[in-house]
Amino acid sequence: MAIRPQQIVAAGETQRAAAIDDTTRVRVVAGPGTGKSFTIEQRVCWLLEQGVETGAIAAVSFTRASALDLQTRVHAACAAAGQDGADIRVTTLHSLALRSLRKRGVLGGYPVDPVVLDRWELENLFDDEFGHLAGIGVTRRREIREDHEAFWSTGSHEPRPSQDPPDPPITKEERIRFTNFHGPRTQLYACVLPGELVQRCVEMMDAGTLDPAGLLGIEQLIVDEFQDLNPMDLRFVYGIEAQGVGLFIAGDDDQSLYSFRYATPTGIQEFTNRFDPVGDHVLRDCFRCTPKVLRAAETLIAANAAPGRIAKNHVSLYAEADPPLEGDFGCWSFDDGAEEAEAIALSCKRLIDAGLPAREIMVLLSNQRALWWALREAFAFHGVPVDPPRASPFKDTELGRALFTLLRLVNDEPDYMAMRTLLKLRRGVGVATAAGIADVAIAENLNYRDLFYQALPDVFSKRQKAALDSARAICAELLEWSSEETLADRGEEIGGMIETILGQAPDLDWREEVEGLPEEATLAEMARYLGTEKDDERAQVVAAIQARLGNEVDPEETLPERVRVMTMHSAKGLSATIVFIPGMEEEILPSARRARFPGQVLEAARMLYVSITRARLACIVSYSEERFINGQQTAHTPSRFTSNLGGTFRKCNGGLTEEQAVGAVAAVADL
Repeated sequence: MAIRPQQIVAAGETQRAAAIDDTTRVRVVAGPGTGKSFTIEQRVCWLLEQGVETGAIAAVSFTRASALDLQTRVHAACAAAGQDGADIRVTTLHSLALRSLRKRGVLGGYPVDPVVLDRWELENLFDDEFGHLAGIGVTRRREIREDHEAFWSTGSHEPRPSQDPPDPPITKEERIRFTNFHGPRTQLYACVLPGELVQRCVEMMDAGTLDPAGLLGIEQLIVDEFQDLNPMDLRFVYGIEAQGVGLFIAGDDDQSLYSFRYATPTGIQEFTNRFDPVGDHVLRDCFRCTPKVLRAAETLIAANAAPGRIAKNHVSLYAEADPPLEGDFGCWSFDDGAEEAEAIALSCKRLIDAGLPAREIMVLLSNQRALWWALREAFAFHGVPVDPPRASPFKDTELGRALFTLLRLVNDEPDYMAMRTLLKLRRGVGVATAAGIADVAIAENLNYRDLFYQALPDVFSKRQKAALDSARAICAELLEWSSEETLADRGEEIGGMIETILGQAPDLDWREEVEGLPEEATLAEMARYLGTEKDDERAQVVAAIQARLGNEVDPEETLPERVRVMTMHSAKGLSATIVFIPGMEEEILPSARRARFPGQVLEAARMLYVSITRARLACIVSYSEERFINGQQTAHTPSRFTSNLGGTFRKCNGGLTEEQAVGAVAAVADL
């Protein structure tokens, strides 16, 4: 590494100062690659040094994947410091809310601890049933459900600022109809909708009937990715702090990308106005990006600053490294999208031929439909190994959901939603039959699980009983399985069970999706693997399995050696040596939909900022004058952001030359 030890020490002092700040409330603003996770690790170690018990430290992050990654890092940091931090839990805010409600004893209305519905379950089970029973179409049923999600996330029924309000507006009668459906259904299926748990906690805290800090023994709360919290999340966090809990938050308002989940960067921006005193720290030393990459990103975000943006002055440590490493930021233009795709694919091939691992190349897409098809053809023509973007995760395909459901049914804890999904996947069982079964169960005060495992009462129609009997046969066979059995134990039977669930042989081989798992992986571990959506998350699961087997494996070693092509949102938290960003056109980024909302244009700029700063050595952005979309060649306009990058776009013929590729790979030694 070219970064000098003195630089590392100096940057570490800034991180350390934030980590050991003894102010009751601390804010750490951490830009890309500035060591946010390291600072949180050191914060935990310092709290333990101060005598805080492990059970009194609660840490949360925005997603399950980021929480798992941070927990792994915290445990490793504690072990390296000789501290016993193995019991420290890093969870999502939803999980913390669930623990609080469980401890308070208010989950008795559910037969078991409720699961949070994922997007597939919301659209294919919950919305489907509600729409059928209410007699409304796909769009309206989704709008009514989102109206309630807005209330759970913000305390208001106002739609997201990035969308037009429903037309006609949601009526009081529709809200009542949804509430009447939601209550009994979520209890029957032991499930909750996203945001519902946090909202319920806040409601009870406001009423003085819930004290999460006292119930869980929390003395110190650490919140990562604070810029991604929505208004209800913030009320939950502030309510815990009000009980005398120390609050340490970290994040970056320039990386706030989740307005579609009602997230707002104002929480981290206004933190110092809300509390006094506040230990306020800004991490400026960037370990990841070379100067040219960082300069382009900073120029972009300065030109598209959101109101209340926190001032920063990031510095690439490579500028004063030994030797200094400037990196590169390329601005390419093309006559059409096929030419652009050809240049990117050929550049990737030349980089790989020059010795750059394929996985160290990332191609980020702001619009998968518009950009991927041409890239796919170009990569295939040049024989470039690639991890393609997915329109949806494997577990949301018919085959994936069948496999995922099978594994959930084998779990030791009853999974009511897996049973409901089993009916959905069965041939000949429509929503009318499944909803009718639920209606009978509610009317007759029946437990939903009993319908699949106990003798059926004589209250169901012939069609309903036939649907249940076919599902019950599958459940009975799976009773003989154990979640601790391995892939080797049951691998031969899984394919046959999937065929039974679907009523036909699937088009694809399920084993292709789990090729990264060792045969000794248990069915429970396999379910966790399939529950993830990103390669790096899966790598963590595989590394944990290997550790259980006595093999110390770097998660990176388990990842396939292929160029990563993914959406800009998916790339958050990742990095690569070289990053390509095609489609820098007004029609694609920010896009006509976003252009109607000024706040969405600023979020598009932040998304581009995050994408650029995934690059360590070099980033290349490009646009095309024309693009083949929806069956016709369409003229495109350079994105407004092309003027905010500090570079000059030039026509590119053929992408990186062989000499440029060799030079780039040679520079990697200094990263």
